[in-house]
Amino acid sequence: MASHPIRIFFLGIINFGILAYALRRLIGPAANQFFFARRSRIRRQMLNSVMNLRKARARASQCRADYDSLPKEMAARRAAILAQCREECEAIDAEAARRAEYMIESAGRQAEEEKAKAARRMRAKLISRAFEIARQKLGKEAGRDSMHRYLDEGLKAMSDFRMET
Repeated sequence: MASHPIRIFFLGIINFGILAYALRRLIGPAANQFFFARRSRIRRQMLNSVMNLRKARARASQCRADYDSLPKEMAARRAAILAQCREECEAIDAEAARRAEYMIESAGRQAEEEKAKAARRMRAKLISRAFEIARQKLGKEAGRDSMHRYLDEGLKAMSDFRMET
């Protein structure tokens, strides 16, 4: 009986060998194709991963460069905006100064016109008053010469008054 377990062992090995040979013969080409396709798929995925990694590193370095240049770019933009603001402010100041000068000149002209109007009104009032005073002093009996003399004195007083203002 001792030979019996060894015999079973050898027959099992032979049986396994026959089964392995049959499987290799029948399934071998399909298995080889499966494993080859799997290897090539893994290889393609690795190549794609390497390419994606290179692209990501290039993009990261570009982003890093953009990030590093951002303060300089912001400073340049800020300087440009400040220059533009200064130009606009200077233009606004110049326009305001021009308008203020125009308003001052206009107010001066209006004041001169009002002064002239007031002087004309004052002259008319003074002449009217001078005539009233002359009529009162002269009355109906005074002659033409006295009237002219009083009129000349009144006009002289008026011109003296005008010189004082």
